[in-house]
Amino acid sequence: MSVLIENKANTNTQDKEGMSALHWACSRGHLDAVKLLVEFRAFPNHMESTEDRYTPLGQFYVSY
Repeated sequence: MSVLIENKANTNTQDKEGMSALHWACSRGHLDAVKLLVEFRAFPNHMESTEDRYTPLGQFYVSY
């Protein structure tokens, strides 16, 4: 992931459900990835586009 970020990959790209890399990292408990994404300006308050509308922190909460 760090190689992608260092080469200017968009940290806020979303899948078809509106989940970003930060959503996925939070939902899987990958703290190092979360720190890296936030350091490179991933949006921590971005809501997914499903009816639940979770932010990355909300995704973490419902996953654990």
